[in-house]
Amino acid sequence: FIFGTLITSLIGLLIGAPIAIGAALFLSEYAPPWLREPLAFLIELLAAIPSIIYGLWGFFVLAPFMRGTFEIFLKDALTPVPFVNALVEGPPIGRDLLVGGIILAIMILPTILSISRAVLHAVPDSLREGMLALGALRWEVVREVVLPNARAGIFAGALLGLARALGETMAVTM
Repeated sequence: FIFGTLITSLIGLLIGAPIAIGAALFLSEYAPPWLREPLAFLIELLAAIPSIIYGLWGFFVLAPFMRGTFEIFLKDALTPVPFVNALVEGPPIGRDLLVGGIILAIMILPTILSISRAVLHAVPDSLREGMLALGALRWEVVREVVLPNARAGIFAGALLGLARALGETMAVTM
């Protein structure tokens, strides 16, 4: 049980954290104000959904989808690769560590996104404006100023997401 919890939580973190951080960057730096607030509100609503609902959704919707499409694709793609082919041996059943990890990724996404968005928003505007005044592009400002200043907060958000994934055993049990 401990091995399954650790593996599904790590899979969830590896899938969910990059998506959440990218979405937080979009919401804090690129999204227009008329879109930013409704999306942030919807993300906060996703964080309030109980883990049992995620587990039932995974059991009735995600598992059959994975069994019928994605796991067949993975089996075809990874079978010729030595050592990795052991991960896709046997028939696709749709109720495995990958599906549990994806459910956890969806579950921790709002937590990481909300914290990362708040941290990115807390970076002082004077730093952004200074770099823009020097002629930097918007992506250069994000890459050179915003992300380095928000790195510790983003890491803390990812750790909180990992803690939620480790603690939410009901979704994976379903």
